[in-house]
Amino acid sequence: DYLPSVMRILARLSEVPIEDNWMNKPENSLKSIFRSWMPQTAAPLEDRKRLLEELTRQSPSIGWRLCIDQFDPHATVGHYNYRPRWRNDAVGAGQPVLRSEMYGFVRKALDLALSWNNHDEKTLGDLVERLQQMSEADQEKVWESIIAWVRRNAPTDEQKASLRERIRVYAFTRRGRRLPSQIKNYATEAQRLLEPSDLIAKYHWLFAKQWVELSFDEIETDAPDFQKREETVLKMRTDALKEIWESLNFEGVLELCKQGEASAVIGRIMTDLLGDGKAAIDFLVRLAGEEASAEYPIDSCLMGFMYHPGPDDRRHRLVQVKARLFGADSKQNQKFLRVLKDSPLDSITWQFVNELPDDLQTRYWTEVSPNWNRPTSEELHELIDRFLDVGRPVAAFAAIRFEVKEVRTFHLVRLLREMATKGPGPDKMYRFNSYEITQVFKSLSDRADAPSDSEMAQLEFLYLEALRDDEYGIPHLEKDLAESPLMFAQAIAMIYRRDDDGIDPPEWQVADKEAASSRANQAYSLLHNAKRIPGTQDDGKVDAEKLVEWISEVRALCKQHARVTVGDHAIGELLSKSEEDEDGVWPTESVRRALERVGTKEIQVGMSIGLYNQRGAHFRSHGGDDERGLAAKYRKMAKQAAIEFPFTAQLLQQIARTYDRDAEWHDTEDDVRSRLPY
Repeated sequence: DYLPSVMRILARLSEVPIEDNWMNKPENSLKSIFRSWMPQTAAPLEDRKRLLEELTRQSPSIGWRLCIDQFDPHATVGHYNYRPRWRNDAVGAGQPVLRSEMYGFVRKALDLALSWNNHDEKTLGDLVERLQQMSEADQEKVWESIIAWVRRNAPTDEQKASLRERIRVYAFTRRGRRLPSQIKNYATEAQRLLEPSDLIAKYHWLFAKQWVELSFDEIETDAPDFQKREETVLKMRTDALKEIWESLNFEGVLELCKQGEASAVIGRIMTDLLGDGKAAIDFLVRLAGEEASAEYPIDSCLMGFMYHPGPDDRRHRLVQVKARLFGADSKQNQKFLRVLKDSPLDSITWQFVNELPDDLQTRYWTEVSPNWNRPTSEELHELIDRFLDVGRPVAAFAAIRFEVKEVRTFHLVRLLREMATKGPGPDKMYRFNSYEITQVFKSLSDRADAPSDSEMAQLEFLYLEALRDDEYGIPHLEKDLAESPLMFAQAIAMIYRRDDDGIDPPEWQVADKEAASSRANQAYSLLHNAKRIPGTQDDGKVDAEKLVEWISEVRALCKQHARVTVGDHAIGELLSKSEEDEDGVWPTESVRRALERVGTKEIQVGMSIGLYNQRGAHFRSHGGDDERGLAAKYRKMAKQAAIEFPFTAQLLQQIARTYDRDAEWHDTEDDVRSRLPY
C-alpha cells in the first residue's frame, strides 16, 4: 500500500550524495526493498516490476543502479529490514522468494537496462562488466548498443578510452575466457571503433594503475611465468612512452603522470629511454621546476627517475644537475634541493647535501621522506643521527625498521626514547604496528651489550600498548613490578585518587593534566596486563614468604597514601593471574598459603573480578549451561581447599555463586527470546 510513496521518497533522498561510511543510506534501503531474491516489501511481483520501470523514468540515475544491481555478478548479502512489531502488516513478507519470482524480476531489470534510452560510456561499461550473467542474445544486444552509441554520438577520446578499458578488462582478460567466439568478435569490433586518436588516452590504461592486467591472448599458459609477464608489461609501457615522448615530448609525459597512478614507473622507464646525456638532464631540470600536487605527482616520477640508475650514473647526473641549478639564484637552489630529496637516502646523495649551505642542509633533513633503500651500516647510523638532530625520530624509525638487527644498541635505545617522548612531530602519516616495535625489543634483549634490566623496563613502560598483546610481553617491567612494592603502589597512585584530603609526595605528583592522564592510562595498562606473581623464582615457582612480604609492603604503602581499598583490588587482580596447581585447585598452593596469612575481603573481590574478566569472548551453548559448569568446577575446588585453605575456599564459593547468578540470567534471557515472535 505504501510502496509507491516510499519509493519516491527514497529515490529523492538517494539523489543527495552522502560521502561518509554510513551503512543504511536511503539508496541501500531502496535496494533492499527491490532485491530480487529477498524483497523487503509485501508488494507482489507485477507491482514491483511496474514501480521499477516508473523509477527509471522519474530518477534515471537511481533507477539504473537499481536495475544493474539485480544482475550483479558478485555475491550479495541480504538483510531483513525493520518490520512492525505489534501489527501484522508484514506477516509472510520479506522472506526469500521462489526462483521463478526472482528470475521474473531480474528479467525485467535486464530488459530495462538493455533498452536504456540515454546510454553513455558508464552505463555501457556497467553492462559489459555483467556480460557473463546474460544469455548470448542479450550479450549481442549489449555490443550492438555500444557500436550504435559510438557511431551516433561521436564520443570524446576520454569517453572512448574509459569504455575501451572496461571492455578490455571484462572481455579480453581471464574474466572473459568463457565468452563465445561470436561475442569476442563483437568485442573486437567495439575495441576497434573505440580506439582513441589522442596518444595519452590511447595508452592511459597502461599507466592508470601500478598493476596491469594483461589480456588472455597475451598470456600463454594457465600458470604464466610472472617474470616473463613483467617483462611483457614493461616492454608495452616502454613502447608507449617512447611513442608519446617522440610525439608530445615533455608535456605528454607530464600529462600521463597526471592522469594515472604509475608516475614512479614512468620515471623509471624514462631513465632507460633518455640514457645519461643532455636529454636526461633537461628532463630532470624540467621535472624539478614543475609544481607538484596530490593530483599531479611529479615527485613520484622524479623519484623513479633518480632511484633506477646505478650509483655511478646517479652521481654523474647529480653533478650535471648541480652545475645547471645550484648557484646564487635561490629559486634554482630550491629545484636542486628537490632533486636531492627525491634521490635515494644514501651516502652518494648526502655528499651533495653536505655541500649545501647550512639552512638548505637543515631543510633537506627536515623535509626528506624516509624511503627505504637498503642502506649500509654506516648510512643507517647517520640516518638516525641526522633525523634525530632535526626532531624526526619517527622518520628515523621508518627508514631503519627493516634493518633493526644492523643498528647499534645505543642508537636503538636513543631512537626508542625519543619516539616515545617527542612524538611524531611532522611525521604523523607514518604508522607502525606492534610487530615492528616488538622486533626491536626482541633484538635488544638478545644482544651481548643489551641495556640493563632497569633500562629495558623503562622502555617497556613507554611502549606498553604495543607490547602487551605479543608473546614477548613486558618481561623486565613485570619483574620490576613483582620485586618493587613501591613501584606497584606508585602505579596505583597514578590511577586512583586518595580517599582522604592528604597530599601525595612531590615525586608522585604531575602538574600537567594531559601528562597526568597519559601516565594514568599507562599505569592502568601496566597493572591490567602484568602477569608475573610476586615471589616467582627462576624455576617458575612462587615463594610464599616473599609473596607475603610483597603484599604486606604494598598494603602498608597504600594505607600510608590513602588507597587501601583500590590497592587491595589491584593486588587481587594480579593474584588472579595465577595458574591452577598440580592438585587441580586454583590458585597455586603458594598463593593460597599467602592468602591465608594476609588475604582480605577486598583482595577476594579483586581476585574474583580479575578471574571473571579473564574469561573474555567465548562461544555459548543453550541458556546458562556454560555458567553452571563453571560454578560446579569452582565449587568442587572449594571443597578440596576447605580444610587447609578456608580463605581460598570462601573465595572459590563466591566465584561459584557469581556464575550461578549468570546462569540464571542467561536462562531467563533465552526463555524471553523464545517467546518473541521473531
